[in-house]
Amino acid sequence: MDVIEAQRNLNRYKANVTALQQVHPQDLNFDELNTITALIKKQNRLINNIEESLKQGERREYR
Repeated sequence: MDVIEAQRNLNRYKANVTALQQVHPQDLNFDELNTITALIKKQNRLINNIEESLKQGERREYR
């Protein structure tokens, strides 16, 4: 994955998490709430992975 694609995915994942966090829990049944929680966790893991990869790439460029 190149840097431009990684940045694009990072922005998309952050937007997804923000949108999912806007949903009010009282509007959902238990299964839907669990699904949204799992999606948020997965998106946050992807965000962390991409951010770490980008940091490592920057460190390699400065050497």
